[in-house]
Amino acid sequence: MQVISPEPLPECVTPSPPPRPLPTGATDPAATTHAITMRGALYSWAILAGIKTVENRPFRLSPGWYGLHTGLGSLNAETRKRLEARLARLPPAADLPPAGAIAGLIRVDGVASAEGCAGTAAEPWATGPVRHAPPQRARGGG
Repeated sequence: MQVISPEPLPECVTPSPPPRPLPTGATDPAATTHAITMRGALYSWAILAGIKTVENRPFRLSPGWYGLHTGLGSLNAETRKRLEARLARLPPAADLPPAGAIAGLIRVDGVASAEGCAGTAAEPWATGPVRHAPPQRARGGG
C-alpha cells in the first residue's frame, strides 16, 4: 500500500474539530460537573430506586460521580412496554423526576461484563456495549 500525501481541503470543507475528551466523574458528589442523560423519567426513577442496576453506554465513563439528567425525550411505546415488564411496580406519576432536570447523582466505579451479569438481577439491564453498574445513588439535584 502506498501512502499518498493528503491534498489540501477544498474551501467548502471545514476541518473536523479535535475529538472531545470523555467526561470525567467527580471524586466528591458536591463537585459533580458532568451528567448523563436518560430518555424518559421512568429510566431515571428506576436507576435512583436501585432497580435498574446497569446503565448501558456506547463508551466507557471515567470513574466518579455524575449527574443523572432526565431528558426531554420520551420512550416509544415498545421500549416503555419492555421497561414496564422489567419493573415489579410502577411509581406514581408524582414520584417521577421532572423532564429536563437533574434527578440525582450516580457514582460509576467500572464496567460489568455480560458474563458477570448472567444469572443476576442485573442481567435484564445489561444490554449495551459498555455496561456501567453504579454502586451508589443520591436523589435530588447535585
